[in-house]
This record gives sequence, structure tokens and C-alpha cells, in this order.
Amino acid sequence: PCIRMINTKNRVFQGRLITLPQSPELPTVTSAKTTRPSLVIIGHGVAATKTVERLIRENPNAYYITIVGDEPHHHYNRIMLSPLLAGDIELDGLFTAEPPSWYQEHNIRVLQGHRAQAINPQTKQITLTNGETLNYDALILATGSRATVPNISHSDADNVIGFRTLNDVDRLLALAANVTHAMVIGAGLLGIEAAAALAKQGKHTTLVHRQAHIMNRQLDATAAGMLQATLAERNVHCVLNHQIDELTTDNRGFVNAITLTDRQTGQTQTLPVGLLVFAIGITPNIELAANAGIDCERAIIVDEYLRTSDPDIYALGECVQFQQQLFGLVEPVVDQANVLAKYLLEGKHSQPLVLRDMATKLKVSGIKVYSAGVVDAQAQQQTIVMHDPSQGVYKKMILDQGQLVGMVLMGDVSDGPWFYEQMQSKQDLSEIAQIVVFGAAFVEHN
Repeated sequence: PCIRMINTKNRVFQGRLITLPQSPELPTVTSAKTTRPSLVIIGHGVAATKTVERLIRENPNAYYITIVGDEPHHHYNRIMLSPLLAGDIELDGLFTAEPPSWYQEHNIRVLQGHRAQAINPQTKQITLTNGETLNYDALILATGSRATVPNISHSDADNVIGFRTLNDVDRLLALAANVTHAMVIGAGLLGIEAAAALAKQGKHTTLVHRQAHIMNRQLDATAAGMLQATLAERNVHCVLNHQIDELTTDNRGFVNAITLTDRQTGQTQTLPVGLLVFAIGITPNIELAANAGIDCERAIIVDEYLRTSDPDIYALGECVQFQQQLFGLVEPVVDQANVLAKYLLEGKHSQPLVLRDMATKLKVSGIKVYSAGVVDAQAQQQTIVMHDPSQGVYKKMILDQGQLVGMVLMGDVSDGPWFYEQMQSKQDLSEIAQIVVFGAAFVEHN
């Protein structure tokens, strides 16, 4: 199957023409500006969408809202790109947020396919690349992030891709149609999903990781080994403890081979490549903010109300840094959106942002993984494990003074939300510590 761009309104997906949802570009309503402050949001991903939905739900008349999105289509569910690449869902399954008619109903102006070029905090103006100027009373930066691609020779070749947007899926499927070998660098959550999806497209897929086991931030060595074995059954071969030494290109300028170095032994090996995908992390899009004089480090620095160093400019999502942390999962971004929306309506009477552990779920058909919190216990912590290799089930609970602080589930993840609830509520599980690993139903009947 191949996805190719037809225009900004239609695509051909698996031979079927699909019309993409288009947000209306509403005319500026001058009367609204006289009675409501102007809120401009740069970015139209999950951070912007959830903030706007919360604002409208709480007080639909609080702001005159303009959204500037640089992608040429309506907001889509980015976390479903992996299932789309695998062929598990169709293109229209990505568009699960409020439809374009909802924005029109609430007089929200949406500028699709537009990019903000500069912000002038002194005049409170934003200049777009098409020359249009927007005025704001409050500005939200939801500029997101881009896939990190290392600055090495030939990493800009046409068959080297980051995996972050719908356009990336277009390119991946178009390129995959003409190659036999695909390679994914980075065996975190997104890298594994990309590798499994490419293997499902019939490609001999190699997954390269710098660390000793895959998903090392979310899984312990046992669970990672089980996952690796499952991936091998799906034609995904893992190369661990290796890093890129060199990319080689053919006479067309395409990368056709990669040399890897074993980080322990220093030995090298060269493997064929037809398609190379980087999933080694994200780079926050901070250039617009930095050029406007807003304080940035690795990302845009915000406080507990998502305020930047400029009192009229806010930021949230993958472009922000809060308490030295960056954010790449949906759940913390939704938390940020709720906090920011309430602050825009209530000021400091609202609740500040509080970081919490987030659960990780792998979106690969037929593979069940769920984890949260710490994955390896410290000396003072208690570990309880249930492992049934014959059924492919592994459950590990880590408790600290009776409180659940970490879990790893493989094979059977049905109790994941219940375990997560115990973590968040900080329940004292000391009396049921030895049986908690069996889940909610067992605990309730014992």
C-alpha cells in the first residue's frame, strides 16, 4: 500500500480517495475584538486542541481565538500514526478531534498551512510567512517538536526520515514500496512501533539501539527480552549496544548501507539499508520563541501555570521545559492544557501544574505492554514478580514503604489502569503486597 499526496484536501490511501477534514478560515470578526481579548495559538496539535476545547467548555465567550497551524490539514491524532503506517487503521481514523464545523460554530479562526515567522512582544504582533500580521492580547506557543536526526554525513538523504507527522507516513510508505531492507534507529516506544509497522509491510527490518535492552526507560531486562523475542517472530531483528559509525550512499545519493560500532567491543559491522528511520527522540521547536527573546534552554521555560518569561505569552506541549523535564507523551500535555485553560479563565485561583508518573502503552497490534513509574527497584524497595513464560505473561510490581511506585506488565495488561490508580492515589498496599500482582479481582475476593 502507498499513500501519496494529491493536494491539501484529498489523498489516495490504499486505492481509495479520502477527503481530509478541512478547518474553515473564518473571517476576522471585528465586533468580537472589541468585547473579548484576542488569543492567538501557534500550533494545531494535541496541546492547542485540548486547550481550546477546555476553554470553550468552560467559557465559550472568554476569548476571540485564532489558531495558526503549519500543516495543511485539520488536527489529527498523532499517536495513531504508527497504526496507520502498519495498515491497522485507515486515514480517516486519524481525525478524531472536534470537526471543522465545531470551530466554525464557536467562531474560532483556523489558519491551516500557515507558519508564524516572527513574534514582536513589544507590539504584540505575529508575522506569518505569507505577510499577514496578527495582533494578540495573549499568545500560546504550542509549536511542538520535530524528530531528532543526528548531524552526520548523508543523514539528509531522501531515504532518511524522522517519524513524526502524517507527511512522514506518506514518505515512508512511498519509499517502502521500493525497498526490501528497512532500518530504525532507536528502540524506544516510537521506534518499536515504526519497526513493527514496517515489518508488517513486508520489509526485512532491523532495529538498532544504543542500550543493552529495548525500551530501557519503560521495561526491565526480562520484559524487554520477551518483547524482543516477540518482535523477532515478526521479522524485526534487534541490534543492541550499537551506534552509527558511518552512512554510505549509492550513485543516486540514497543511503544504501550503514556501519555500526559495538559500544562494548568496538567491533564494526555493515548492513544494507533501503530506508532509514530515526526515532532517537525529539527536538523541541523553540526557534520562534528564542528569536522573540523568550527564555529557553532545551525547550521554552515555563512555570507551574505554563507562563513564559513574557507575561502575555504562554507555552505548552512538546516545546516546553518544566522543572527541567521535557514532554513527549499525550497525557502530560493534556494535563498542561487543562491547567493553562483554567489559568486563562481564572488566573492564580486555578490549580498549578503538578507532574505525575505516566503510563506507557505500546501501540503494536497483538503486543501488550503497559508500564509506569520505576522499572528497577532500589535497595530499600520491595519487588513482587509473577512470570509465566508458557503464557507470555510477566507482571512486576515495585513498592516503597507499601506504596506502589512502579510496574511492568507484559502479555496481560488488563489490570494496568487499576495498578496505575493505586500508584496515583498512593494507597498503602502493605497488607496485600504479596497478592497485589494478581490484580483487582483477585485482591477483592481475598
